[in-house]
Amino acid sequence: MRMLKRYWELMKDNIRRHLYIIIIVLGFIGVISGCSRLEERYNEVKDIPSVKEVVTRIYWQDRLQWNEYRDCSEESGFGQEDAGIEVHALNDNESLVLVVCNVYAYQADYLAFYYNHTTGDATPLEVVRYQGTDGGPSPYKDYDLGGFAWYEDGTLLTYTKYAGHGTCGERASYAWNDATKEFDLMRFEAEYDCVESDQLDDWPVIYDIL
Repeated sequence: MRMLKRYWELMKDNIRRHLYIIIIVLGFIGVISGCSRLEERYNEVKDIPSVKEVVTRIYWQDRLQWNEYRDCSEESGFGQEDAGIEVHALNDNESLVLVVCNVYAYQADYLAFYYNHTTGDATPLEVVRYQGTDGGPSPYKDYDLGGFAWYEDGTLLTYTKYAGHGTCGERASYAWNDATKEFDLMRFEAEYDCVESDQLDDWPVIYDIL
């Protein structure tokens, strides 16, 4: 009887040790399986664009209310990866915000806003452009900056194609006027005759402040 009891105690010890080993192995397998599932999930979501840019566009749309000045369609070609917003600091408290409104076949259209971060005031910026008329180029003011716009060192540059081949269109440069909080036209070039040719750069100068 004493031998059977001793044998049973040894058996219980062996069973207990094996159970511990089984638990450890199963736990290890679970960790590997969990890591595998996490990796699969990561692979599923890693290519999903961040919502940060979407929030950025919604954030600025709420503050600038650009649809009051131009119909920026919600189906303007923007994916989640492209907010179509550029914010350029004019100083510590003021910014120029460039907004891509709509995207078309070979260009877009842009709006520009002056934004005061302290007061929250947002002002749409008009620029002077020239349109071709029978009497010659005629100046007008427009919120639409044209097909492309970018800001460098205090200068706003714009470029618009009148046709896909790009041999006609307009180019302009504007200097930021901190006193009036608007852009002053510095130079405007335009080719209104849309004839296909290799002359992409030799456009007539319509206006030059110099």
